[in-house]
Amino acid sequence: PRYVVAARTDDDDDARTIEAERGAGSYAASDVEAWRRYVADLARRRDALRCGHCYAVAPKAPLRRMACCGRCKRVRYCSSECQMVDWRTVHRLKCTPTQGPSSGGAAPQKKPTTNV
Repeated sequence: PRYVVAARTDDDDDARTIEAERGAGSYAASDVEAWRRYVADLARRRDALRCGHCYAVAPKAPLRRMACCGRCKRVRYCSSECQMVDWRTVHRLKCTPTQGPSSGGAAPQKKPTTNV
């Protein structure tokens, strides 16, 4: 198959059309899509380690480690100031509590007892 790519040159304002044949060095569409998913996953993981407000990667004094949102446990913060500002402006609108065994939903079931 042939692919058509429109490119602009610095010395010419007209768009040129460059035809490129699929050669030996090209990748299948499924490979490209898998690579895009992999890169997007890496970006999500990298961003999960950054401050939700200022995108810092290390905590600010007096914190020794990054703090996380007490409600959703998904967003991290480098300082209490960043957490307060982010909560007031953005995070409050999209924060949902985590559904863990200790929170939300039905109460734990008790084992039936028998009188012997």
